[in-house]
Amino acid sequence: MLAKALAKNPAERYAEGQAFAQALRQCTRPAENKATPRIQSTQRRPLWILGGILATALLIAAGLAAHTHGRPASTVPALQAPMAEPPRQRPPVPGYAALPGKQVAVETAKAQPAAMPLVLPERTPPPPPPAPVPWTGPTAAVQEESPEERFARAKGLVREDPVQAVFILRSLAGARPGDVQLQGTYLAALYFSKDGAAFDEAFGAAHAAGLKVTDLLKVQAFRTALQEETRLHRSRSLTPVLSPGAYARVLSDLNPEGPRPSGAPPANTQ
Repeated sequence: MLAKALAKNPAERYAEGQAFAQALRQCTRPAENKATPRIQSTQRRPLWILGGILATALLIAAGLAAHTHGRPASTVPALQAPMAEPPRQRPPVPGYAALPGKQVAVETAKAQPAAMPLVLPERTPPPPPPAPVPWTGPTAAVQEESPEERFARAKGLVREDPVQAVFILRSLAGARPGDVQLQGTYLAALYFSKDGAAFDEAFGAAHAAGLKVTDLLKVQAFRTALQEETRLHRSRSLTPVLSPGAYARVLSDLNPEGPRPSGAPPANTQ
C-alpha cells in the first residue's frame, strides 16, 4: 500500500485520497482468521501505535493529492540533461568569408585600388669643396715683417719661447754672420733651447766670420747664457748644456794664452 502511494509515476498512485484511506482501513482491519499466532499477536498491540501509523499515512496521502490535484500527468517536468554550450565563433576577418568550421579567403584584390609606384628622390650631387683659404697665421705675419721687426720680436722670445726665437733668427743669422747683436741673440736662443750641438756649430760660424767672445759678451742675452753655463760646470750635481769641448773653445777665446781649467769663470762674464 505504501509502495503504491509513493510510486514515482503519478499514474501508478492512488487517484484520490479516499481510495488511499479505504486501502489503509483494509490493512488495519483485524483478520477473521484468529487461529494463526501472528494475527493473535497483532490484535494484542496497543491502539496508539496503529493510530500513529494511520495518521502518518494520511498526511503523506494528503500531500501527494494536493501536489497533483488539477494537473495532468504530462505537465510534470521531466529531468533533462543540461544543454551543451554552443561553440564559440571567431570574429570575421577582413578579406575572408566565414563558412561552417573554416574561413575561405575572398578575392579582394580587384576591389582595392592599385598600389602607387615607389618613386625615389633623385640624388643631389654633393657640393664642391670650398676653395682653400690662404694661411694668415704667424708664418705669414713673419714673412710680411721686415728683418728689423723680426729681430726685435725674437729678442723678446729668447727666455719666454727660445724655440720660436731660434725659428725666427735662423735665417737672419745665416744672412748676416758678422752682426754682433744678431749672432749673440741667436747663440743665446740656442743655449736656452738646450741645443748644445747647434750652439757649438753657430759659435764656430760666428768665430769664422771674425767675431770674438768679447764682442758677443756685449749682448745681454749671450752674457746671461754664459754665466748660467759657468754655474752648471762648477756644480757637480747639475748637467751643463754645452759639452766640455764646446765650453773650452768659448773660454779659449777669452784667454788667448791658453784655456782656463774646467769650471773656472771667465774674466769678463761677471
